[in-house]
Amino acid sequence: MLIIDNDPCDARHIDEGPNPATRRANCISGGGSLPGIPDPDNFASTVENASVNGFTGGNLGLLNEQADSWTVGMILRPRWVENLTVAIDYVEIDIADAIESFTLTQIMQSCYDQVSFPNTFCDKFRREPNGQLPPVRAFESGFVNAGSRLFRGVTVDAAYATDLFAGGLDVTANFYMPQEDTTKVLESVDKDAGEPQQPDLSAQVNIRYSQDSWSALLQTRYISSTDFNNDDSRVADGDPKDARDIMGEGAVWIFNAGFNYEINDTIGLQLNINNLFDEAPSPGVVAAGWDHVYDNVGRFWRFGVTVGL
Repeated sequence: MLIIDNDPCDARHIDEGPNPATRRANCISGGGSLPGIPDPDNFASTVENASVNGFTGGNLGLLNEQADSWTVGMILRPRWVENLTVAIDYVEIDIADAIESFTLTQIMQSCYDQVSFPNTFCDKFRREPNGQLPPVRAFESGFVNAGSRLFRGVTVDAAYATDLFAGGLDVTANFYMPQEDTTKVLESVDKDAGEPQQPDLSAQVNIRYSQDSWSALLQTRYISSTDFNNDDSRVADGDPKDARDIMGEGAVWIFNAGFNYEINDTIGLQLNINNLFDEAPSPGVVAAGWDHVYDNVGRFWRFGVTVGL
């Protein structure tokens, strides 16, 4: 597999991590098969901008995960708004021996951020004498039992229905708000909350109107602003000391539409338009590899015919 990732010994990350002094000392000294990087403040790792080749696979030594979890929720049906239902749930999951697929960055962080150095994680990647990762066979990654994983989040689901004109209006909405999503392996801590795969708020609202033999749907998705990687150092937007030229993505709205018409009891027509306003992911999203989280196709039309036999 090919990957672009953060290098903890790079000048942009050398003073990050749970114990920056330990990271800096280990990067400078090197150990085992890893060469030292004598001047990390001026070291620019090529893996930050150019992909390297590595291997990923399974692990016969995996243990079963163990988890403690609990939820609490409520359902609201206010008397003053007929046909409105709102369900609110809080979820907390604490996993021990969590099975995770480690990235190259997590492997290198687990190597350099430990007081015990070199360690087994340092055997999972290679450096050339100049400190750069080689373009091929640079690393081995796969599934491991991470030390722990803690997730906390809130979900809200709402539904409302009413008669309108000669038809019916149905509105549904769901909101997902992760409060924490943290994986800890030894001294390496990875916080995903606020990154594109776990935005602080993601929401979807569906508005459907139906009358006789036809119905129309308008759907909107919202993804709050995110940082591409919480491990990236940020001085100020646009500052050359920032880990990236573009640190994250602003809030995104995506709209979809649909129309359904039943010609008779056996034949129906369907028209769907995804990404109604043709919103493309920004160049920063594409460069960071997060375009799959957003809509990376553009406006897409789909027409269908259903026939009942």
